[in-house]
Amino acid sequence: MTWYKYETPTGVYYSPFAQSKTTVEYYSSPLDLVHAANKTESSFDIITNNIIELYEKRTPSTTPINLPLGIYSHEYSSSIHPERLTPLDMRQDNYVELLSSLTELDETIKQFIENKTLYEDSRTLYKLGVLLFGPPGTGKSSYMREFIRTQKDSIIIFLDGVPSRSFLEKLENSTKDILKIFVFEEVVSMLEGSDDIRSMLDFLDGTKSVSNAIYFLSTNYPEEIPENVIRNGRIDVFVKVEFPDLNARNKLINLYLKRNGTDKEIEVTKGMPIVDIREICFIHKKTGKSFEECVKIVAEKHKMIKKHFGQTQEIKLT
Repeated sequence: MTWYKYETPTGVYYSPFAQSKTTVEYYSSPLDLVHAANKTESSFDIITNNIIELYEKRTPSTTPINLPLGIYSHEYSSSIHPERLTPLDMRQDNYVELLSSLTELDETIKQFIENKTLYEDSRTLYKLGVLLFGPPGTGKSSYMREFIRTQKDSIIIFLDGVPSRSFLEKLENSTKDILKIFVFEEVVSMLEGSDDIRSMLDFLDGTKSVSNAIYFLSTNYPEEIPENVIRNGRIDVFVKVEFPDLNARNKLINLYLKRNGTDKEIEVTKGMPIVDIREICFIHKKTGKSFEECVKIVAEKHKMIKKHFGQTQEIKLT
């Protein structure tokens, strides 16, 4: 919240409304204002001589120096804080074990982690680039979250763009012996122009590259990624995440309905993303309608969306 400062013959006043005389409150200093608003959970920045920005500080933030192990979200610098990392809670998806197409990736990452000396002996930057691609709702983000959840000795950073060079240099210098995992969800949304692409190239395989790192990228639209971004040396592993196979669909039905799927139920869910199968099971369980009726309900929902709403627009995830 922005508070405006007023100096009068009787003292200094701050108001959350510019030029308002009906809500003015008296505080002798900005610190008094902060304490009055919230004794322990707020802080402030003096934007100008007459404007103070009061903001909540419930989640601790940190810089790349002396960074504890954990999961973070990167934030660019703004008028109220410098470029920083904010601790992030990680959601867990209980169906990720059903994604059989990712079993091979687990082994590839394991081999990378176990062969650090191979890179060091050849004076090669110790990093691995992984691209997960495929239709929406197939479990790409779920896999990344589950993999990240198991990395207790790592620093994980979710990005919606490439951090500054100075920020990455501090991170590199203070975490040389710690595995760092960088995550770009829907990377296409971060490649909107030549400057974005140049910055990404520099990060994946240039002066901004960080050693002892895994770079995770995901997208629903691989055809939109420029070839030079994913050439060898920048992206090492490509994994196409398909719709659930027959065995996975049966396990999903079992997970949500506590019973095996019938042959017909497994067949009618062919080519469906995980989220659609989950919705069908939930509708079936809540309404008592037949499984086939619930499939039609979800199909009609998709038709309605295509008819009445615009095409999907890429957005930057935060």
